[in-house]
Amino acid sequence: MRNRTLRNRMKAIFLTAALIGSTLMGTMAAYAAPEDVTYVSTNSTANGSIDIEQYFNIAEGTGNPKPVLTGTYSLSGAPEIKLEKETITNTNTGKLNFEFAHAGVYETTLTITGKVSIPDMHGDTFTKQYDIRAYVKNDGKGGLITDITAENKATGTKAAKICFSICADDPPISKTISGADRTDQFKFHMQRKTAGAPMPAGSSGNEKIVIAGPGAYEFGWMYFEQPGDYDYEVYEENDGQANYTYDTTVYTKAVKITDNNGELKISSTYDKGDVASFTNTYTEPSTTPSGGGGTPSGGGGGRRSRPETSNNPPTTPGEVLGATRDAAEDAGRGVLGAVRNPQGQVLGAVRTGDSSAMVTWAVILMLAASGIVGWFNVYQRRKRNI
Repeated sequence: MRNRTLRNRMKAIFLTAALIGSTLMGTMAAYAAPEDVTYVSTNSTANGSIDIEQYFNIAEGTGNPKPVLTGTYSLSGAPEIKLEKETITNTNTGKLNFEFAHAGVYETTLTITGKVSIPDMHGDTFTKQYDIRAYVKNDGKGGLITDITAENKATGTKAAKICFSICADDPPISKTISGADRTDQFKFHMQRKTAGAPMPAGSSGNEKIVIAGPGAYEFGWMYFEQPGDYDYEVYEENDGQANYTYDTTVYTKAVKITDNNGELKISSTYDKGDVASFTNTYTEPSTTPSGGGGTPSGGGGGRRSRPETSNNPPTTPGEVLGATRDAAEDAGRGVLGAVRNPQGQVLGAVRTGDSSAMVTWAVILMLAASGIVGWFNVYQRRKRNI
């Protein structure tokens, strides 16, 4: 009887020790790989939270209107997690609040959809995601305790808080035309020199072109989501417009993004001033006619205009009606612009001077001489017959 009682006690001790040992082993395994553990349910709930911060920094010197960033936060994969504040505008803070009824491991994905809205203009959208993991365990006093972490999915880094930060820049340019009040338009180029640097909307590859006349303009908003140094080059294209002297200045635009404990900050400068300014000079075309070296009405080698008409006939012998002569030709009564042969004769012209008169008089003289000779012969014959 005593031996049986002893054996029963030994069995009870052994079973109790085995139960305690299995419980301890299960608990150790749970802390080694919390993802695979289902904690013992209690009647108490656990609460936890993680901070959300949002920053939108704009480079100084950018034109109005200023854009507004609105971040919308959404969770997926864990309905037990509650989001206190779903929308944050510009620089603001919020919290992700969690409530757990059971011990365990909870995972969810936080999606941040940030939209930049510019009044009366377009809007740009950005998306960032974090993996949220909450470890919930018994505190040994009938309650639950939580340990919550966030991991940036893009970088794989863990963070004690969630920070959604974007920087923006709208590079300004200025155009001036000197020498005349004109509104001609010109081409301005911005080219990125840093691979992967953000570019404004409407860019083609590594370049954005703006066509504009006199005044102030911008290339368009550029958004920066990662720290780094970004360089650009800005210049005006010489498109060969008449009477212009072009500005050949080339500007370097340097944008620096720094990370200040999750908040991105921007510094943006041109190497030659706050604005890329270009001045083209316009020169009015000359109205002086090409040709002779004197004034139209003056003397001394210039051309003279002789506006004679049928009502204003030439008063000098040898002048040609309606013709214009130069000073050298006036001496010889030459016609301005006539083509001459090497002997000085005007090609194609009809002579109206002494040449035609001499021929006529020669014929008359020959006829007269013939008449005299004939009369003299008749006179001699009559005299001999008498």
